[in-house]
Amino acid sequence: MQVSVLPSEILLAIALKLRTKDLRNFRLVNKRIANTTLCLIPRNGLSVLNTVRSLQGLKRLLDCPAISSNVRELTLVHGEWPICSRREWETHPLLLGGNDRTNACGIHPADLRQADMAFAEYEAFVAEEQSRRLSDDVICLFEILRLLPNLRRFAITHVDCFAWHPATNSKYHSLQRKIWLTPYLDHDVAPAVQLFLLAVGKSFPNIKEFAIKGTLNPGSL
Repeated sequence: MQVSVLPSEILLAIALKLRTKDLRNFRLVNKRIANTTLCLIPRNGLSVLNTVRSLQGLKRLLDCPAISSNVRELTLVHGEWPICSRREWETHPLLLGGNDRTNACGIHPADLRQADMAFAEYEAFVAEEQSRRLSDDVICLFEILRLLPNLRRFAITHVDCFAWHPATNSKYHSLQRKIWLTPYLDHDVAPAVQLFLLAVGKSFPNIKEFAIKGTLNPGSL
């Protein structure tokens, strides 16, 4: 019997046994399996980078009730990237090559075309982040929380926690490969904590646990 013609209950039972990476591949078999297992996407919680694109992308994802109603845990992953010119970017200690190799000695001539594309992505990303307004971010996070009626735990962590675990946060590593630059490794999560406290207020009694993993200076709030 083909897997795709099995009853939905059996498909779900199979999917529940799969690891996250295997579940992604299983959902690619056909549209029926993808729709049937949609509710399992947030089973281990969701994580979102504290960037404009990631927050907006999560808000769009949560328009799907099958996902939003099953989220119990949400992690906000914070990081701050260096602001630099092209010359500074090319020799920055936090620069990565196109294949995630350390490249602190400048761009090799053979990589110039890829470097041009990476720096263009970096410039667009930095411009987007520099144009952020706290009030807009608070509204966006508030709307995300409003779409999660069964959210129980909210966590904040520094992006460095994902540095050596590509499978843990694919969006972070995808961004890293695009802009070739990693964030500062200072573990300071104060801006993300401030964003959460302003967004949550007294409006979400369903959130029972708030966890912080990183450096937090209360004086900077």
